Amino acid sequence: MNNTKPNRKRTSQAKPTTYDAGELGRVTIPEDEPDRAESRGGRAVKANPRRFNRLYRAEVCHTEIGSPIIKIVPEWPKSPSAHHRQISAFLYDLASDMEKRSEELNAEWAISVEVMDARVTVELMYATEEEKKVAEALVAELLAGRNLA
Repeated sequence: MNNTKPNRKRTSQAKPTTYDAGELGRVTIPEDEPDRAESRGGRAVKANPRRFNRLYRAEVCHTEIGSPIIKIVPEWPKSPSAHHRQISAFLYDLASDMEKRSEELNAEWAISVEVMDARVTVELMYATEEEKKVAEALVAELLAGRNLA
């Protein structure tokens, strides 16, 4: 009997890269993800790691009366961080931070979380133009601070 193993060629698979994401822990990015590298001078170079060390991104839109709505979208839809419970925890943390900052501003608006739509809304029912500008600044500062913009 011949006890030799068949000669199988290993196929090369892209190895994932891990980045430190600060308070969120470590984030692993598969190398074969589209739009993850850019070319400089004829050689492939990793794009800015800071751009990719986050789990979510934010899309901001407005209601008819101008209330900002923050929609949270997972960067990698098939990752564990895209699970609805993880997104819910992130939304509530974001809303909690918004409530604390709103209290410091003595704001009269309300912060509402819509978990099924992955949205946080700043409810500006009877807000003046100045309050709308303050709410916009709050949202912009919060998203920039969390690297969601």
